[in-house]
Amino acid sequence: MSIWVKQSRVLSQLKTNFGKQRFEIIKCQNKKAVMKYTLSAFLVLLLSCSKAPDQRCNCTLPYQIYYLKAEVIQTKDLNCSRPVLSFFEDSVRIRTLTGQQDIVYIGESLPTAMNQQSKKLYVDVRLLKPEEAFACITYGISYPGIKILDAKER
Repeated sequence: MSIWVKQSRVLSQLKTNFGKQRFEIIKCQNKKAVMKYTLSAFLVLLLSCSKAPDQRCNCTLPYQIYYLKAEVIQTKDLNCSRPVLSFFEDSVRIRTLTGQQDIVYIGESLPTAMNQQSKKLYVDVRLLKPEEAFACITYGISYPGIKILDAKER
């Protein structure tokens, strides 16, 4: 074989090896680019899915969500001389809140402007503390007492 043939074989092998190396370099650069975009996408996804802290805004919250629906069924109870409220529309929530089966309660601290027969209200309530208990005569049907913290018209 002549030197020329040997040289051409060596050159063709170099070209082939150089092409493979170039392909490997391009392949490696593509992997880096793919990894960079994958990590960027993962970080964006991670930041967008993170839970925001539980903070209430300074806006007015709707009464329909947090307050109970009530209706004044008596303005002055015979036994206690206090208004009687029916929680018929929110019976499940009032039973959960009080732990009792009653849906009719004597309301302590209902504003006088709201104390009107058949008046529909949104009320925020809690159970009476022992020191807030009031005396009632036992002449007729007696209802449990409940403290009204806030009341709004419906």
